[in-house]
Amino acid sequence: MSHIETGITKLSLPVLVNLSKALDISIDDLLFDKASISDPDKITKFCKELSLCSSEQIDAVLEVSYATINTVKKYL
Repeated sequence: MSHIETGITKLSLPVLVNLSKALDISIDDLLFDKASISDPDKITKFCKELSLCSSEQIDAVLEVSYATINTVKKYL
């Protein structure tokens, strides 16, 4: 994970696909910031999923999210 965050390793397509599935959001929305924060259904579903996670799992989701955001910012 730290390699993705620091740019040593690029975010792989399988990881991006898995992240998209886990968040129930399209890859386009992840990459191109099309998802609206005002969409209460997506936010509610995401929060519900996070509420079922352990502290360690939430930390992992955050790391993946930060890495994805930083990687996308570098290449777009």
